[in-house]
Amino acid sequence: VTHVHVINGSHVLAVFGNCAVQVWELATGTMVSSLPQSWATTGITAVHVAPDSLYSYVFMGGDNGVVYIIKAVPQCEICSYVIVRSDVGLPDDAPETGLADEVSCLELCPDDENLLLIGYEYGGALVWNIKDKKASAVMQRSGTNVKSRADSSASGVGEEEDKGDGASSTAGSDYDYDDVKP
Repeated sequence: VTHVHVINGSHVLAVFGNCAVQVWELATGTMVSSLPQSWATTGITAVHVAPDSLYSYVFMGGDNGVVYIIKAVPQCEICSYVIVRSDVGLPDDAPETGLADEVSCLELCPDDENLLLIGYEYGGALVWNIKDKKASAVMQRSGTNVKSRADSSASGVGEEEDKGDGASSTAGSDYDYDDVKP
C-alpha cells in the first residue's frame, strides 16, 4: 500500500504500488469496491480525498503529471474529467527540461472546493479551478512567484468573456467531473 485514506469516516481507500485501488467499509472490514491495476498506465504519486463528498471523489496524481478523478463510493469508477500538464501550461517533456513531471501533492481549498492545488516534483504548483477547467494561478520555482492565467487557450475549454471590470470568466464550461467513463 502506497496511499491510505479514510473516506467520510465510513470507508478506507488504499492505493497499491501497482495502481490497484480498493475501498473497504470501516464498520465491517469488507472490501466494497475496487479498480484493477490496469486502470492506469502510470504510477500514482499523490492522493487527496474530497472531504464530505456525496460520492467520495478522490483526486490521484500520476508520475506522468496527470490528475485523475475517481468516484470511490458506492463503486470505484473513473471519471472522464482529467487534468493533464498541457492543460495548465507546464513543461510537457521532462526529459528535455531535466525536470521530474510527477504530481507530488494535491489539496482542495478548504474555503472553495472548486479550487485544487496541484504540486509537481520539479517545484512548480498551480491552482486549478475545477468548475472553469483552467488554471487560475501558476507558481514557478524560478522567476516570478505567481503568474495569473487570464486565458484558457492552454486548456482549450470555453471562450473568455470580458466582464468589463478587468475580470474574465469562461463561457460554455460544464462543471461535471461526475461524467464517468463507461
